[in-house]
Amino acid sequence: MGSSKGMLPETLSTFALFGFVTFTALALAELVFQCIEQLANRLSHESNYYWATLVFVAWVLGSINNELTVPIIMLSFAMILRGIIVGFGQILRNK
Repeated sequence: MGSSKGMLPETLSTFALFGFVTFTALALAELVFQCIEQLANRLSHESNYYWATLVFVAWVLGSINNELTVPIIMLSFAMILRGIIVGFGQILRNK
């Protein structure tokens, strides 16, 4: 399990891959969140309607194609994790 010159240990590569996937999922969640909020803001609408539409579209896509269920659930968990991180950040900032 040692590393030779120019190669990373397997555990470090696995950890880097896990970090990359997690960061990418959270970045995608942030992008979706910001797009929906900006769209609602520009059109002077409440964002609740856009979130409801997104959930409905995800539900329909998941019902039509079962292979999309796992990515939809993963994106949902990333959105929840994003909300928790932002919530803690706001709590710490307001102290």
